Formats: sequence, structure tokens, C-alpha cells
Amino acid sequence: MVADVFFYALKSVLYPLQPLYDRLEKRLRPLCVRALKRVFVMCDKDGDGALCDPELNGFQLTCFGMALDEGELQNVKQIVASKMPAGVTSSGITLEGFLFLHVLFIERGSDNLLLSDDVLDRVAFNLPIDQVWELSEAGRDFLRHQFALYDEDGDGLLSWQQLDAIAHRLDAFLLKWDFEVLT
Repeated sequence: MVADVFFYALKSVLYPLQPLYDRLEKRLRPLCVRALKRVFVMCDKDGDGALCDPELNGFQLTCFGMALDEGELQNVKQIVASKMPAGVTSSGITLEGFLFLHVLFIERGSDNLLLSDDVLDRVAFNLPIDQVWELSEAGRDFLRHQFALYDEDGDGLLSWQQLDAIAHRLDAFLLKWDFEVLT
């Protein structure tokens, strides 16, 4: 059993769950929920508030490198529905169901969150004064898609109601408007 003790000791140091999950309360921590909401919004391509099978498989493929077959997708939805009925609708897995799945993964010890070195190497937090942050093409495409979803009348402008709706949906991006800069 000594090998097991060392394995779990190393795992707890290398992959701490404390920042993500409160074991006493058995719930995700607020910043983890916020990050998972961002992921959910990005995966919910049609913006209907649920991950349909192709969207859920897109998440699965991006994160784990393999898609689920139809039977596995149905099994995931059945597990969520049995423990959290509001977690699944006819459209797919809701945000509540998505968060529940992550709690389930953590409780079963299946959540290994890793950032590869090539991802970390691309992130520079302290930029020199002559450099600026810039969105990738994928980031710009995502924002264009979100804009198009909320520009219901197709006039290329968002009304205050549309702007409130998109800001609510994209609160993960902490949209702040500085009207002094715009004028």
C-alpha cells in the first residue's frame, strides 16, 4: 500500500482539487463554475442553452481527443437525468447538467486538468509596453457568431435589449463599456 500512498500524495500535490472543488460542501468553487460556464457558452454553438449531441461531442473531442458514440451519449444523458432532471432537456444537456457532470468526474477521480507546455508558452502575462493583447481568429469568429445570434433584425447593430442579452450570455468575457473612449 506504500506505492498507493505515494501515488495519491503526488496526485494531490501535482493536481490539487482544492481550487476547483470544495470537498466538504461537495460543490464546485465559484471561479471553477465561472470557467465551466465559459466553456459551456463556447460549446453551445446555436445558443439555445443546451448542448445537443454534436455540441457535446465537439466538447468531448476537443478536451479528450475522441468522440462518443450514440450509445455513450445516451448513457451520459441518462446519468444526468437520473440525478438531475433539469440537467437534460429535449435539446440536450443544460448548464446545470454540464456542471453536474464535472462534479461527478471530480468525485469519481476522473478529472485530470492539464495544460500542455505549448499552451502555457503562448501566454505572456507581462507584455512589454510596446505590445498589446490581440484576439485570435478563432476568438474573433466566436464573437462574430455571438453578435449574429443576437442581431435579430440583421441591421448590423445591437439594440440595448440585444446588448443586454449578449452581455448576460457572455458575462464570462466581462464586457465593460467605457463610453468616454467611444465618444
